[in-house]
Amino acid sequence: MKRLKPLCGCLLLSFAFACNDQSKNTEQKAQEYLSQHIQFSTPKQVAQTPNYYLTIFREKKIEKIGLRLYRGNYRQAINNVVFLSKNWKIHRVLFDHQAFVHQIDVPTDSTQRNYITYIAAIKDTNQDQLVDEKDTPHLLISDLNGENLTKATPDDIEILDFEYYQQGTEILIRYKACKPSLPKNKMGVHEHERLGVFYVESKYFAPIKGLDSILNKVQTISKALVND
Repeated sequence: MKRLKPLCGCLLLSFAFACNDQSKNTEQKAQEYLSQHIQFSTPKQVAQTPNYYLTIFREKKIEKIGLRLYRGNYRQAINNVVFLSKNWKIHRVLFDHQAFVHQIDVPTDSTQRNYITYIAAIKDTNQDQLVDEKDTPHLLISDLNGENLTKATPDDIEILDFEYYQQGTEILIRYKACKPSLPKNKMGVHEHERLGVFYVESKYFAPIKGLDSILNKVQTISKALVND
Protein backbone atom coordinates (compact mmCIF):
# COMPACT_ATOMS: atom_id res chain seq x y z
CA MET A 1 0.00 0.00 0.00
CA LYS A 2 2.88 2.33 0.72
CA ARG A 3 4.09 2.00 -2.88
CA LEU A 4 0.83 3.48 -4.15
CA LYS A 5 1.26 6.79 -2.34
CA PRO A 6 3.77 8.33 -4.79
CA LEU A 7 1.54 7.28 -7.70
CA CYS A 8 -1.55 8.80 -6.08
CA GLY A 9 0.40 11.95 -5.37
CA CYS A 10 1.48 12.21 -9.01
CA LEU A 11 -2.08 11.69 -10.20
CA LEU A 12 -3.40 14.38 -7.90
CA LEU A 13 -0.64 16.76 -8.98
CA SER A 14 -1.35 16.06 -12.67
CA PHE A 15 -5.06 16.65 -12.10
CA ALA A 16 -4.33 19.93 -10.33
CA PHE A 17 -2.12 21.12 -13.19
CA ALA A 18 -4.77 20.11 -15.75
CA CYS A 19 -7.47 22.04 -13.90
CA ASN A 20 -5.17 25.04 -13.62
CA ASP A 21 -4.38 24.93 -17.36
CA GLN A 22 -8.08 24.66 -18.19
CA SER A 23 -8.87 27.62 -15.94
CA LYS A 24 -6.12 29.69 -17.56
CA ASN A 25 -7.36 28.73 -21.04
CA THR A 26 -10.94 29.71 -20.15
CA GLU A 27 -9.80 33.02 -18.71
CA GLN A 28 -7.63 33.71 -21.76
CA LYS A 29 -10.53 33.09 -24.15
CA ALA A 30 -12.75 35.37 -22.10
CA GLN A 31 -10.14 38.14 -22.07
CA GLU A 32 -9.56 37.83 -25.83
CA TYR A 33 -13.27 38.15 -26.54
CA LEU A 34 -13.83 41.04 -24.14
CA SER A 35 -10.84 42.92 -25.59
CA GLN A 36 -12.30 42.86 -29.11
CA HIS A 37 -13.40 46.12 -30.65
CA ILE A 38 -16.94 47.14 -29.69
CA GLN A 39 -19.13 48.47 -32.52
CA PHE A 40 -22.64 49.82 -32.88
CA SER A 41 -25.27 49.40 -35.56
CA THR A 42 -27.12 52.04 -37.53
CA PRO A 43 -30.08 53.32 -35.48
CA LYS A 44 -33.52 52.04 -36.46
CA GLN A 45 -36.83 53.64 -35.62
CA VAL A 46 -39.12 51.88 -33.18
CA ALA A 47 -42.53 51.54 -34.83
CA GLN A 48 -45.43 53.41 -33.23
CA THR A 49 -42.96 55.84 -31.61
CA PRO A 50 -40.65 58.69 -32.71
CA ASN A 51 -37.73 56.97 -30.96
CA TYR A 52 -34.80 54.83 -32.17
CA TYR A 53 -32.69 51.92 -31.03
CA LEU A 54 -29.26 50.59 -31.94
CA THR A 55 -27.29 47.49 -30.97
CA ILE A 56 -23.83 47.22 -29.43
CA PHE A 57 -21.88 44.22 -30.69
CA ARG A 58 -18.52 42.53 -31.11
CA GLU A 59 -17.41 40.54 -34.12
CA LYS A 60 -17.45 36.87 -33.13
CA LYS A 61 -17.71 33.55 -34.89
CA ILE A 62 -20.74 32.06 -33.23
CA GLU A 63 -20.80 28.33 -32.60
CA LYS A 64 -23.87 26.48 -33.79
CA ILE A 65 -26.21 25.37 -31.02
CA GLY A 66 -29.48 23.48 -30.87
CA LEU A 67 -31.96 26.30 -30.44
CA ARG A 68 -34.71 26.42 -33.02
CA LEU A 69 -34.84 30.19 -32.77
CA TYR A 70 -31.14 30.48 -33.51
CA ARG A 71 -30.45 31.73 -37.02
CA GLY A 72 -27.17 30.01 -37.91
CA ASN A 73 -23.68 31.52 -37.66
CA TYR A 74 -24.06 35.12 -36.56
CA ARG A 75 -21.03 37.32 -37.11
CA GLN A 76 -22.27 39.99 -34.72
CA ALA A 77 -22.42 39.11 -31.05
CA ILE A 78 -24.98 41.59 -29.71
CA ASN A 79 -24.17 42.55 -26.13
CA ASN A 80 -26.54 45.45 -25.53
CA VAL A 81 -29.25 47.69 -26.92
CA VAL A 82 -29.35 51.49 -26.67
CA PHE A 83 -32.56 53.50 -26.99
CA LEU A 84 -32.50 57.06 -28.33
CA SER A 85 -35.13 59.77 -28.10
CA LYS A 86 -36.48 61.53 -31.18
CA ASN A 87 -33.90 64.32 -30.74
CA TRP A 88 -31.08 61.72 -30.67
CA LYS A 89 -30.37 61.82 -26.97
CA ILE A 90 -29.60 58.57 -25.17
CA HIS A 91 -32.70 57.53 -23.27
CA ARG A 92 -31.74 54.11 -21.91
CA VAL A 93 -29.18 51.30 -22.11
CA LEU A 94 -31.02 48.00 -21.85
CA PHE A 95 -28.53 45.90 -19.81
CA ASP A 96 -26.20 46.97 -17.01
CA HIS A 97 -24.36 43.62 -17.08
CA GLN A 98 -22.99 41.10 -19.57
CA ALA A 99 -25.58 39.75 -22.01
CA PHE A 100 -25.79 37.97 -25.32
CA VAL A 101 -28.84 38.80 -27.44
CA HIS A 102 -29.90 36.12 -29.91
CA GLN A 103 -32.95 37.90 -31.24
CA ILE A 104 -34.73 41.25 -31.01
CA ASP A 105 -38.35 41.44 -32.17
CA VAL A 106 -39.53 45.03 -32.51
CA PRO A 107 -43.23 45.39 -33.42
CA THR A 108 -44.17 46.88 -36.78
CA ASP A 109 -46.88 49.41 -37.52
CA SER A 110 -49.22 46.56 -38.48
CA THR A 111 -48.96 44.79 -35.12
CA GLN A 112 -50.78 45.71 -31.94
CA ARG A 113 -47.97 44.81 -29.58
CA ASN A 114 -46.72 47.64 -27.40
CA TYR A 115 -43.54 45.90 -26.25
CA ILE A 116 -40.25 44.57 -27.61
CA THR A 117 -39.28 40.90 -27.25
CA TYR A 118 -35.76 39.61 -26.76
CA ILE A 119 -34.16 36.19 -26.63
CA ALA A 120 -31.02 36.66 -24.57
CA ALA A 121 -28.58 34.97 -22.25
CA ILE A 122 -28.09 37.15 -19.19
CA LYS A 123 -26.05 34.86 -16.89
CA ASP A 124 -22.83 32.87 -17.23
CA THR A 125 -24.58 29.53 -16.77
CA ASN A 126 -21.68 27.37 -18.02
CA GLN A 127 -19.16 29.25 -15.86
CA ASP A 128 -16.63 30.10 -18.58
CA GLN A 129 -16.43 33.78 -17.54
CA LEU A 130 -18.44 34.88 -20.58
CA VAL A 131 -22.10 35.39 -21.34
CA ASP A 132 -22.48 34.17 -24.91
CA GLU A 133 -24.40 31.80 -27.19
CA LYS A 134 -23.43 28.81 -25.03
CA ASP A 135 -25.37 30.08 -22.01
CA THR A 136 -29.03 29.46 -21.25
CA PRO A 137 -31.28 31.80 -23.27
CA HIS A 138 -34.39 33.41 -21.83
CA LEU A 139 -37.35 35.37 -23.13
CA LEU A 140 -37.44 39.02 -22.01
CA ILE A 141 -39.74 41.91 -22.84
CA SER A 142 -39.48 45.67 -22.42
CA ASP A 143 -41.51 48.77 -23.18
CA LEU A 144 -40.94 50.33 -26.59
CA ASN A 145 -38.42 52.74 -25.05
CA GLY A 146 -36.46 49.97 -23.32
CA GLU A 147 -37.90 50.57 -19.87
CA ASN A 148 -39.45 47.95 -17.55
CA LEU A 149 -37.27 45.08 -18.76
CA THR A 150 -38.85 41.83 -17.55
CA LYS A 151 -37.61 38.24 -17.73
CA ALA A 152 -40.55 36.14 -18.87
CA THR A 153 -39.06 32.66 -18.35
CA PRO A 154 -37.87 31.13 -15.05
CA ASP A 155 -34.21 30.29 -14.44
CA ASP A 156 -34.79 26.54 -14.66
CA ILE A 157 -36.01 26.42 -18.26
CA GLU A 158 -34.28 26.79 -21.63
CA ILE A 159 -36.39 28.45 -24.32
CA LEU A 160 -36.55 26.80 -27.76
CA ASP A 161 -38.99 29.09 -29.58
CA PHE A 162 -42.12 31.17 -29.07
CA GLU A 163 -45.25 32.50 -30.79
CA TYR A 164 -47.61 35.40 -30.09
CA TYR A 165 -51.30 34.75 -29.40
CA GLN A 166 -54.36 36.86 -28.57
CA GLN A 167 -53.04 39.97 -30.34
CA GLY A 168 -49.75 39.67 -28.50
CA THR A 169 -51.23 39.63 -24.99
CA GLU A 170 -50.05 36.02 -24.55
CA ILE A 171 -46.78 34.40 -25.63
CA LEU A 172 -46.70 30.63 -26.12
CA ILE A 173 -43.23 29.33 -25.21
CA ARG A 174 -41.71 25.98 -26.16
CA TYR A 175 -38.94 25.01 -23.74
CA LYS A 176 -36.96 22.31 -21.96
CA ALA A 177 -36.33 22.06 -18.25
CA CYS A 178 -32.69 22.50 -17.31
CA LYS A 179 -30.34 23.24 -14.44
CA PRO A 180 -28.64 26.61 -15.06
CA SER A 181 -25.54 25.59 -13.11
CA LEU A 182 -24.71 22.74 -15.51
CA PRO A 183 -22.66 23.08 -18.72
CA LYS A 184 -24.61 23.63 -21.91
CA ASN A 185 -24.18 20.08 -23.23
CA LYS A 186 -25.72 18.65 -20.02
CA MET A 187 -28.81 20.84 -19.98
CA GLY A 188 -32.18 19.32 -20.70
CA VAL A 189 -30.81 15.78 -21.12
CA HIS A 190 -33.68 13.27 -21.50
CA GLU A 191 -36.18 16.07 -21.00
CA HIS A 192 -39.36 16.34 -23.03
CA GLU A 193 -40.14 19.58 -24.75
CA ARG A 194 -42.77 21.49 -22.85
CA LEU A 195 -45.15 24.39 -23.43
CA GLY A 196 -45.93 27.37 -21.24
CA VAL A 197 -47.73 30.68 -21.57
CA PHE A 198 -46.45 34.10 -20.54
CA TYR A 199 -49.28 36.55 -19.86
CA VAL A 200 -47.88 39.92 -20.82
CA GLU A 201 -50.22 42.19 -18.87
CA SER A 202 -49.84 40.35 -15.57
CA LYS A 203 -46.21 39.33 -16.30
CA TYR A 204 -46.96 35.77 -15.25
CA PHE A 205 -45.57 32.52 -16.67
CA ALA A 206 -47.61 29.31 -16.41
CA PRO A 207 -46.59 25.88 -17.75
CA ILE A 208 -49.23 23.90 -19.61
CA LYS A 209 -49.66 20.85 -17.36
CA GLY A 210 -50.38 17.31 -18.43
CA LEU A 211 -48.26 17.22 -21.59
CA ASP A 212 -45.48 15.21 -19.94
CA SER A 213 -47.77 12.28 -19.17
CA ILE A 214 -49.12 12.30 -22.73
CA LEU A 215 -45.60 12.29 -24.20
CA ASN A 216 -44.59 9.45 -21.87
CA LYS A 217 -47.58 7.37 -23.02
CA VAL A 218 -46.76 8.00 -26.69
CA GLN A 219 -43.13 7.04 -26.06
CA THR A 220 -44.16 3.86 -24.26
CA ILE A 221 -46.48 2.86 -27.13
CA SER A 222 -43.72 3.54 -29.67
CA LYS A 223 -41.24 1.38 -27.75
CA ALA A 224 -43.80 -1.41 -27.50
CA LEU A 225 -44.34 -1.37 -31.27
CA VAL A 226 -40.58 -1.53 -31.91
CA ASN A 227 -40.17 -4.45 -29.50
CA ASP A 228 -42.98 -6.35 -31.18
